[in-house]
Amino acid sequence: KQLISFFEQAKTAINERNCASLKVDGVNVSFKLVKEGKNYEFAVDRGTKNDLDVQGVTLSRINDRFSANHGLKERIFQLLTILNEALPSISPELKRLGMFEDQNRFLNTEFVSNTTNVIEHKGNFLAIHGVNKLVQRGSRGGSREVKYDQRVFERLIKKLKPVAESHNFNVFG
Repeated sequence: KQLISFFEQAKTAINERNCASLKVDGVNVSFKLVKEGKNYEFAVDRGTKNDLDVQGVTLSRINDRFSANHGLKERIFQLLTILNEALPSISPELKRLGMFEDQNRFLNTEFVSNTTNVIEHKGNFLAIHGVNKLVQRGSRGGSREVKYDQRVFERLIKKLKPVAESHNFNVFG
């Protein structure tokens, strides 16, 4: 009865939100906007208490956060490059999603590079599950998805696709 109740609740939640997320065996990475000087750029937050994660790991701080042989280093570099290259064209959508005024908001993403963990995929892709916000829980906090305009989110994905494709990545939302 508990299992049936769980699936009924899941169905109701999906219908109310008109969306669902799918775990695709990739690496979960959170991208937020940070202000560096007078400009904004994307940064990674791995969700730890590490000061670099809290500040945001920008392109200029990758070497400070990840060792030379760390498996994420090259992929984080690629993904930050894609997002920063797209930033001028996706800025209107990011503003509408509240990411400029609230640096606790981030794009909850998962990236796959052919075979990231176990499952082999055809090609590289970035799956952006939605917009989340860091909320204080415990020593570092947790996150929850925030309400946002789905049409704005879809425009962001559409604008991001050509930039990602130029770097051999596909993007899904």
